[in-house]
Amino acid sequence: MFNSDGHLLLDSLLSTCFHLLLTVLYIYNRDFEFLRDFHFLRFLLTCPTDDKVLKVMVN
Repeated sequence: MFNSDGHLLLDSLLSTCFHLLLTVLYIYNRDFEFLRDFHFLRFLLTCPTDDKVLKVMVN
């Protein structure tokens, strides 16, 4: 499950699947507002969990 850097290979697999999902959604639904919401969701999933960052996002 681990590559030579010690990172889970599952992380890269999930990232690839997420990019494929965005591509499919773009092809079948060309609503850019819809895609913008998915980019925001991706930001939330990949943003640092530092308390300072979260406080800035809330305010």
